[in-house]
Amino acid sequence: NGFLQTSMIPTSLTGSHKFGKGDSDVKVFFVNANSPTKYLPLKICTYFKHMQKFDIFGRLILDITRNVFEGCLQTKRVLIRHVTFNKFNSDLLSDLHNLEIFNVESTSIESIPANFFQFNKKLLEINMPGNRLKYIEAEIPKTVTAMILSNNICIDKFTRYNNTQAVIDEINKKCRNNTAFVPLPSETPSQQRIS
Repeated sequence: NGFLQTSMIPTSLTGSHKFGKGDSDVKVFFVNANSPTKYLPLKICTYFKHMQKFDIFGRLILDITRNVFEGCLQTKRVLIRHVTFNKFNSDLLSDLHNLEIFNVESTSIESIPANFFQFNKKLLEINMPGNRLKYIEAEIPKTVTAMILSNNICIDKFTRYNNTQAVIDEINKKCRNNTAFVPLPSETPSQQRIS
């Protein structure tokens, strides 16, 4: 039915699994775009200890905090789409030590804060197309070999090589003072490329 308040920790679960399956078999946490959820439940991996993937399609979600991912030691992928808030907390990914793929698509996110990826030593891909991204303060882990930053305010880059920090430096130099407003792809479906 959706979580409409912040800081909500589930105290119990109801429902049933397929025959022979249990909470430890749950691998994906999915929030549908039509869900009335404004906040995600905290510490969900308390129940689902083998969660590998979070798919968050939340048009109404107002914030995502670090505590959502607390205890999610096996999570390898996080996908966030269509959220309307414009910044991440710098500690959001701190508990995701095994994160390999970080996707953020079609959101109002404008920047990536310093130290954002500091605990993600296994990160391989950062995919952030179609946002309002114009500045990246975070240092990119050396393990990252692919970045997709196309269709952002003044960024339109795809890279697949080891020197991702050079790409970030180029972006920051070009975009830091760019205040141009560009509608998100979801706001103007005909606009496919921003250069």
